[in-house]
Amino acid sequence: MISTNPTSSRFNLTEQSIENPVKPPSFCMVLRKYVQNGRILNIEQVSLDRILKISIEVKDELGYPNTYYLISEIMGKHSNIILTNSEYIIVDSLKHIDFTISSVRQILPKLKYELPPTKTKINPLLVTKEDFLNIINENKSKK
Repeated sequence: MISTNPTSSRFNLTEQSIENPVKPPSFCMVLRKYVQNGRILNIEQVSLDRILKISIEVKDELGYPNTYYLISEIMGKHSNIILTNSEYIIVDSLKHIDFTISSVRQILPKLKYELPPTKTKINPLLVTKEDFLNIINENKSKK
């Protein structure tokens, strides 16, 4: 279950069956077209951030496998769900973001997907123990 509700954006696994809407939204129709009957290959959190990437393998009409990525960005009012192809070209998204909404990053079909801009963060899984302790000590001295 993925929710982009600004006050309760989240993703979680559930066994609850949810009834399909009588008139599905257009993004739902896109998902049905591209990833219905697909097989989930992987679910990963991107860079310890609030981004979930689901890799889905779908066989085309000739039986060749294609990979799509369903990317969920859980960021309050900026939350979005984006479907890309294997080259990270946006197929479609729940919310379209053009240059009038954001001058930093556009989310529109046929554009290359880019991660949201972030402040300089240090991934504790990618630094040595000594570097990590030095960073902690530096921040303590700044207070």
